[in-house]
Amino acid sequence: MTTTDAIHCKIKHDGHYINKAIYAVLGLTTDGHKELLGLYMSETEGAHHWLSVLTDLHIARRLNFDYKVCYELYN
Repeated sequence: MTTTDAIHCKIKHDGHYINKAIYAVLGLTTDGHKELLGLYMSETEGAHHWLSVLTDLHIARRLNFDYKVCYELYN
């Protein structure tokens, strides 16, 4: 099972603070251990950025997303 979430942070860049979205992807192994699969950063959170995160995980980690992905949906 994989859990995804994004955290919004203020990061100091060139002497001033800017907002960034940090994407975190956690996996749960069949042994019950948690594993950090990836941390990604972008200017904002959105479907386009989530697609690039999941595509990268699929290519770089060879993850198969045929199983359930848990996520939060806010309106």
